[in-house]
Amino acid sequence: MVSQIKVNEIIKQSGSSITIGESGDTITLPSTATLSNFPSNTPYFQATLSANQTLSDNVLTKATFDSELLDSAGAYDTSTYRFTVPSGQAGRYYISTSVIFQTSGSYGVIFPRLEIQKNGANQMYGYGPYNEQGNDQVGVFAAMLMDLSASDYIEIYVRNNNDQGTPSIKGSTGSPDNACIFQGYKLIG
Repeated sequence: MVSQIKVNEIIKQSGSSITIGESGDTITLPSTATLSNFPSNTPYFQATLSANQTLSDNVLTKATFDSELLDSAGAYDTSTYRFTVPSGQAGRYYISTSVIFQTSGSYGVIFPRLEIQKNGANQMYGYGPYNEQGNDQVGVFAAMLMDLSASDYIEIYVRNNNDQGTPSIKGSTGSPDNACIFQGYKLIG
């Protein structure tokens, strides 16, 4: 029985696959080894609001996610607040957002809504609970799988219909309180 095989290349003899080991075997790579051409969940991105964003009452407004936390491909733009699919990265993506709506009004009504938009068109709504307690906050979450092509772009829009005070969405006050998050990644497969 041979304990080592030293070769520069393994090529299949026939068929369309090569099997290494058997079911239940553990394959161990040295810590300095690198793998190439394996699928990964990239590109990925995550952005947050650096400060509260004031909204006009009952007006659909783009959320200004201006602070990158992660961006594997440089595909998130903090000046346009959008993720654009890089060339060669078409596929199925998981996109999600979490937004905290608030109002400065005493006993103001908060009725929040957010949209995940693709190329300027709504793809999904997220609604929060109706809230009549002033100075309170309401969190809204939305997530979806999206088939995206190169140069497609994703943005988040928000609307807060409240009858008193100034509506806003909550900015980050420092880690781990990233109150509003916009994130996504390409799925393997």
